Amino acid sequence: MNSPQPARLAGTLLLLSSLGSLTVVTVLTVWAGALTPGYSHASQFISELGETGAPFEWPVRLAGFLPAGLLVA
Repeated sequence: MNSPQPARLAGTLLLLSSLGSLTVVTVLTVWAGALTPGYSHASQFISELGETGAPFEWPVRLAGFLPAGLLVA
């Protein structure tokens, strides 16, 4: 039985972490944007969903931006 090549394994992990980050940010943006009064997906930045005083500030920061950033790193 052959073991996977290190470069192939690294590429697979990179792909999975990138897709995971994209999924987290997409779900977060749709969810928090839909529940934030007056938020427009077309004309506002997603960082506005996590700014100080936003209705879902902490869930967006802790369940969205933090895991997405870690997956990218």
